[in-house]
Amino acid sequence: MIHYTEYGHGTPTVAFLHGVFGQGRNWTSPARALSRHTVLVDAPNHGRSSWTEDFTYISMSDQIAEFLEQWAPIDLVGHSMGAKNAMLIALRHPEMIHKLVLVDSEPVTYPPGRDFDVMIAAMQSMDLDALERRRDAEDWLESQGVHSNAVRQFLLQNLHRDPKTGTWSWHMNLDLLARRMNVVRAFPEVTEEPFTKPTLLIGGAESDYVLPEYDEALYRLFPNAEKILIPGARHWVHSDQPELFTKALKAFLEA
Repeated sequence: MIHYTEYGHGTPTVAFLHGVFGQGRNWTSPARALSRHTVLVDAPNHGRSSWTEDFTYISMSDQIAEFLEQWAPIDLVGHSMGAKNAMLIALRHPEMIHKLVLVDSEPVTYPPGRDFDVMIAAMQSMDLDALERRRDAEDWLESQGVHSNAVRQFLLQNLHRDPKTGTWSWHMNLDLLARRMNVVRAFPEVTEEPFTKPTLLIGGAESDYVLPEYDEALYRLFPNAEKILIPGARHWVHSDQPELFTKALKAFLEA
């Protein structure tokens, strides 16, 4: 089951895919800024979508594509993990896509050791039974090396307290994502033809996810891609520089 939120009216529909540990609602502000029908998707194992027994980009992207087919052809926007899903949907189901927007991710395997390892360790080591209030969880994340308040709030959107029992749990399938983080970092081998429709890569100028050495892989699969870098932004471009990001997104989609 895919959970989603939708806003607005007008075609083509714009679908938004979030990154790992995220939820569709992370895209609320950019989605509502568009004069279109927008669909904000919770990926499998995230938010209120169903959990699966394993994590692969092929199975996840095909599942999302099957869900989004009801609105095709669509404009598709994805960040990080969501960008990799978007790339595979475009490559494997090109007839579904009108325009493609990739946010701070290229079709490559990223090296380990990024902040996600710290986040996973902090979340997995949290004693949920000992939590009395959400602030306790926030303090724990900070003590375990998650120093950014924005990142702590991003992670804690996944922490849910049952109003009847008072027990805490993660909405996302944390154990599966932790086990398969090597797959999350990767991009699978593909044999499909390049995607030649309009494509925009919006990267953070201060991000190490969008680098010149990754561009060969990008242009081999997306030969008509345009690449822009947003100043003052790192990996979470749409959060770091929301106005500049939304301006670039609207200019591309409305052209």
